[in-house]
Amino acid sequence: MAVIRRAKPEDRAAVEAIVREAYSIYVERIGKPPGPMLDDYARLIADGVVSVLEDADAAIAAIIVLLAKPDHLLLDNIAVRPDRQGQGLGRSSSRSPKPKRAGSGSWNCGSTRTRR
Repeated sequence: MAVIRRAKPEDRAAVEAIVREAYSIYVERIGKPPGPMLDDYARLIADGVVSVLEDADAAIAAIIVLLAKPDHLLLDNIAVRPDRQGQGLGRSSSRSPKPKRAGSGSWNCGSTRTRR
């Protein structure tokens, strides 16, 4: 069973590798690294805004960066390991994340409906 948890400092290398692998295909197309490739993940992890999705074998398969704003959460980035893309991990990581309580490090993930 996959688990979403707050990223820890020791996850930084895996987080950066996933972002690099997920976004590197766009570098040639746009002529520069996309914004998520330039982010300071050590700082973002220390700030508590990065969560990871772990597989049943505890391997990190996806990351999500959520920035708390006064009246909403900004979904800043979702990146999925290329070998795990197309399996719905990004969608399941982003389903209506809501903090259980401030500073708890835990998230409720419920389903949402989207309009097309």
